[in-house]
Amino acid sequence: MFAYDITWQLNAFVLVLGASAIACAIGLAGWAWWRSGRDRWCGVLELMRVTLVTMAVVTLWQPEWRESHVPQERPTLVVLSDRSDSMTTRDVIGASNSLLTTRAAWAESCAVDPMWDEIGRDVRVVRETFAGLEGGTDGTDLQAGLAALPTQYDNLRAVVLLSDGSWNTGGSPTSAAAQYRTRKIAILPVAVGSETALPDVEVMSLEPPSYAVAGKSLQVPFALRSLLPVESTLSAELTVAGQVIAERTVRLPAHGELRDALMWTPAETGEFELTLHVAPHPEELTTENNTQRARVEVREESLRVLIVEAEPRWEYRYLRNALDRDPGVEVSCLLFHPDLVRRGGGSGYLDAFPADPESLSQFDVIFLGDVGTSAGQLTPAECRSIKAVVEQQATGLILMPGRSGRQFELLATELATVYPVVLDGGHVYGVSASTPSRFVLTESGRRSLLTQLADDEEENSAIWQNLPGFQWHAPALRSKAGTVTLALEEVTRTPLLVTRPFGTGKILFLGTDSAWRWREGVEDKYHYRFWGQVVRWMAYQRNMAESSMLRMFYAPDRPTPRSVVTLHATVLDPSGRPLPEATLVATITDPDGAAEELHFESGGTEWGLYDAQFQPTREGGYAIRLECQETEAVLETAIDVRGEEVEKTGQPVDRDILVELASLTGGELLSTENWHKVKEHVLSMPTPEPLTTRHRLWAHPIWILSTIGLLGAFWVGRKLQGTI
Repeated sequence: MFAYDITWQLNAFVLVLGASAIACAIGLAGWAWWRSGRDRWCGVLELMRVTLVTMAVVTLWQPEWRESHVPQERPTLVVLSDRSDSMTTRDVIGASNSLLTTRAAWAESCAVDPMWDEIGRDVRVVRETFAGLEGGTDGTDLQAGLAALPTQYDNLRAVVLLSDGSWNTGGSPTSAAAQYRTRKIAILPVAVGSETALPDVEVMSLEPPSYAVAGKSLQVPFALRSLLPVESTLSAELTVAGQVIAERTVRLPAHGELRDALMWTPAETGEFELTLHVAPHPEELTTENNTQRARVEVREESLRVLIVEAEPRWEYRYLRNALDRDPGVEVSCLLFHPDLVRRGGGSGYLDAFPADPESLSQFDVIFLGDVGTSAGQLTPAECRSIKAVVEQQATGLILMPGRSGRQFELLATELATVYPVVLDGGHVYGVSASTPSRFVLTESGRRSLLTQLADDEEENSAIWQNLPGFQWHAPALRSKAGTVTLALEEVTRTPLLVTRPFGTGKILFLGTDSAWRWREGVEDKYHYRFWGQVVRWMAYQRNMAESSMLRMFYAPDRPTPRSVVTLHATVLDPSGRPLPEATLVATITDPDGAAEELHFESGGTEWGLYDAQFQPTREGGYAIRLECQETEAVLETAIDVRGEEVEKTGQPVDRDILVELASLTGGELLSTENWHKVKEHVLSMPTPEPLTTRHRLWAHPIWILSTIGLLGAFWVGRKLQGTI
């Protein structure tokens, strides 16, 4: 029902002042008309004058036309139930007061309780549900669930929210509560669930590399979280097609996290799904999150390695021998012999440094030993090419300085920007000692694949402590910003094993020349494994996906939903030379089959690097078809997108957000024990005030135009009468 009336912004003074002005105007107008001999036109002008004064006074009084809408239908009460996956947590006492039931089951039974029929005599009860975006249950969009109700239901008086308060998608629920506060709609949250976390063990992540090499050890990192009140010892198993391929007993701290890794050596090529399962603890109530899966492609490999050295020192000889015996590595060597007329020659030796991009870009990893820029060694232009191939082609660069101190000469070239440590110019020839020193792994080093000389962490630490020592190391003062230090000298804490990313490639600094001594007593056991892991880790990014004339790599290698994935591609012409000007288009097909076309942009260099970005929106496999229009080359690959589970079970109720929603809207937070108080709150709520719409007549365009028009007519009339 609608009601209409006119209101005035009046007080006694304004009323008397306005009435006096109108009375004076009438009196003066009558006197003027009488003096004119009751002239008709004079009477018209005076009437207009009185009208203008009256309109001015009415404007001063500010009249408003008010429309009031008084709802005749019954007020609406919405029972809003959360049906997201977190509501499957079993931590609510059921009707028997002994067995635990799920939060969703309790909310469902509450929504159909006979109490709502009693309330329904006075209010209209409506039942609604909400969860995440696009109707999915793998997220909670609390803001969207609340915001839709005021526009969906007229005369909404209150909302009973049956939820655990978890929200992880959409906007903040407080923005919806602000709208409720404006409309005087109360939110009555019922906290469904326990206020403390359930005893639980969760597999947080399983992050193997995107591809592995048949016959080579693969490190599979994983992370666990414990919500148990005591330290626990559990078994972690890694399986493929139901067969256990690796297992380990892990010790989880109470209410803590653990990051570890399992080692697997795949025997065959193909695509495999790895499954990590942690044995349930006897006190666990939720075991659904004890398992995670990830896909890995196992392939054959052929890595090309270039070793550049000045003299055949022991480190060089044993390194070359180790890589020569690796069936997955093809080794090329450049031995300068600066003090001799001829350079080193033989099988796999080069006569000169690969000067053009076509030749240099074929190498996956480059070793720079005790070599500089003196006569007969590297030139500044060749150093510039090494920097470019690392930055633009994802080639790995390993720096291995020696006792001659020749690498100090590299710091005067463009390679200075890639060097991961600061060298001490006062000790060009390094630091020697009479007694052997040893490596000390840092925290990052203990977790790194490069330092895994055994599959077990404790055994690996013991091996590093007992490796044959070294009596010389490079004069490194400190690691540069943006680097990762894996190993230090045990006494001086000099950084000896340091990595850093550079452009699309990687840099590794090894500050000793005695890794060959690791063969003492064990032959090639540790020495071969170390260099095999180093070479494959350095070349990993570059070999993610390739064909004869296209190569593509991306970061991060394990993307998550809604993260930005940067794609890098290299285009080669039929002769193998990088193609700097090409049209490169990728067609990306998401797990639902929807295709998106992505155009790559050139890096603007002669190395044929192209970049593009895309953002996966959901988990699953994204098929990528990369095409070059100039060479008609095609590369097909897939990116597996796996994210951390957004909607977690076993978490405690988020009371803070529920309390805030209640306080902002004049409601009250209830629990599963006292939720029947909803009836008292609903029936005691005051009747909402009528919805009122005000129209300011004194500021209406018609009123303003009428005043201006009458003023104009009054002026014209006086002009015609000759009074102005």
